[in-house]
Amino acid sequence: MLNKKLFGFMGFMGFQGIPGIMSGDWVQAIWVVWFVWFIYFFIPNDEASTSSDKEGKQTLMEKQAKEKADNLGKILNYFNGREKVTNDEVQSLLGVSDATTENYLDQLEKEGKIVQMGKTGSKVYYTKV
Repeated sequence: MLNKKLFGFMGFMGFQGIPGIMSGDWVQAIWVVWFVWFIYFFIPNDEASTSSDKEGKQTLMEKQAKEKADNLGKILNYFNGREKVTNDEVQSLLGVSDATTENYLDQLEKEGKIVQMGKTGSKVYYTKV
């Protein structure tokens, strides 16, 4: 089903074609009919695009959640055999930004899996609990 805006626009365009038909300007009338046909068949329906957008977003969110879980697991595995790990090491391990690395490490710290040693700067490192 067409949305109201598109339907109203098509009606307006059809109305614009009526004077052309009545005055004998068939070129204008044919153009209007073609334009209305084009809009009807080639402009996506709002309802269909909304449902596919929701599915696409849900799939994207699931993909991001899985990637985050995988990265958190990689960080915990990286701690095996190491006494301490720095932000830079995790950043190069995962290939993500400094901010993303900090978010991952903060989450693991809140979950009680690692502990931050130091407050700020290059002297900060993390140890596994």
